[in-house]
Amino acid sequence: MIKIIDWKLVNSIIDISFKTPLVVYGEISLFDESKIQLLSANEISRGKKMHLIESKVFFASHICLRQLLSAFLNINPDELKFNTTQNGKPYLNNSDLHFNMSHSKTAFAIAISKKKVGIDIEDVNININTNDIAKYAYSEAEQLYCSQIENFRAFNEIWTLKEAFLKAEGLGLTDNLPEIDVIKTNNVIQQNEYKNLSFETPNHEIGSIVYKQNQADFNFYFIKKL
Repeated sequence: MIKIIDWKLVNSIIDISFKTPLVVYGEISLFDESKIQLLSANEISRGKKMHLIESKVFFASHICLRQLLSAFLNINPDELKFNTTQNGKPYLNNSDLHFNMSHSKTAFAIAISKKKVGIDIEDVNININTNDIAKYAYSEAEQLYCSQIENFRAFNEIWTLKEAFLKAEGLGLTDNLPEIDVIKTNNVIQQNEYKNLSFETPNHEIGSIVYKQNQADFNFYFIKKL
């Protein structure tokens, strides 16, 4: 169940015990130019190179991430120091807190956890040829799954599960996507001792989260300017 909360009260959703993974969903309307100063020079430079809408989503998501992490760690947002793995996954210096982020055209989702976590959201694009992509990227079992239920939803559910798993593991997209089977019994997610859940966002994107099994179910918040 998605809980709606005002963006000014975002600190109130922090679970200091870290027992429950946290998922936060936000829209482009959260963009606040006055808060860009909380970001690093690198983040500001990256955001300014993007097209207007993409830039606002990028800035809104990165500002929100810093605000959430700073509340967890009790330090100022602009004092957070990030680094990246060899595969480009960002992480916090001097912290065991895990986080992951995903963007659609006009919204974003952030997952924060004490253990490995990956999240992905995708717009449902009815203009793409899902069958052609599935033949390249999906296993036979996944292709069959897509053919049995609503095609575009199933296609995006599988895609976001694959991406969320790879992101949780700190890996990039691979040429062996059919081997990352997320549908079959004892699939790659279960073999690596993760839980997973797919969901529909308030703006009807399809999303998935993958997180370690020994944690409680996550809390999902929709942050808005109320």
